Amino acid sequence: MSNTASPGPIILTNNKSGEVALWVTFVIFFLSPLFFILVGLQVHTRKRSFHYINATIAIISALNYYKMASGGGWKLVSQGDKLVNGEVHEIFRQVYYEHYVNWSMCTPLTIFQTAILSGMSWKDVAIFVLATEGLIQTGWVGALEENVTNKFVWWGFSILFLIWVVYSMLWIGGQAVKLQHYRVNWLYIVVVGGGAALMIAYPVLFLLGEGFGVVSVGTEQIIYSILDILARVPLGFLLIYVNEFTGDNFHLDLLPESLTELRSSAKRGPVYLEGQEQV
Repeated sequence: MSNTASPGPIILTNNKSGEVALWVTFVIFFLSPLFFILVGLQVHTRKRSFHYINATIAIISALNYYKMASGGGWKLVSQGDKLVNGEVHEIFRQVYYEHYVNWSMCTPLTIFQTAILSGMSWKDVAIFVLATEGLIQTGWVGALEENVTNKFVWWGFSILFLIWVVYSMLWIGGQAVKLQHYRVNWLYIVVVGGGAALMIAYPVLFLLGEGFGVVSVGTEQIIYSILDILARVPLGFLLIYVNEFTGDNFHLDLLPESLTELRSSAKRGPVYLEGQEQV
């Protein structure tokens, strides 16, 4: 009987630079809601929809990034056996599933804002948002899948959703926004130009990192952090100043009066319980 021990597994984990990136991103998202809220207080309550949404996105992102930066939100996932220095080792990679928790909540909200800016129909808005959720959920399954073939099948499913998301951005939204003022049209072009590029960058990084293992875990966290910041903070800035950028020619973000007024306001008249005498 041979006493030769089999080679141990190789575990790929985050490095110092990746950890710093998570903390820096947490701080940026922690401070961003304060800015969005303070700016929102300067405008009419019916014009605060983008302020509310972007503050919510930043708060959720801050909480998710704090969990990752403080050492949570990850799982070791097997990437199969690989030949390293003449020996076969099982490779395990640290996968931060908390990113997918974050994206599943924040990315649909971001997409919803883009759809509102375009002026597309509510039917197209719903499909746009649901396709985005499909993109994230299939990517999430793929990230935690240990069977290599299944992993790339799930990645392929996410790409199908991505194609519809980009199509909705560029074509459906692009056609709808042409019916608005030209300054709104130009703002939308800026938003979707950057947005489409970022949406494509995410699955490419997934392929290079969690797929083929070409990109290290630390580098992956740095790039994901940069992508998340670019996808949320600049977009939020553009949208909360939509009046300034469009010369007050955009009005599709107006909240209904019924949502911003007190339900017991004088406009609605006194409220009586059933059987109560009305004065």
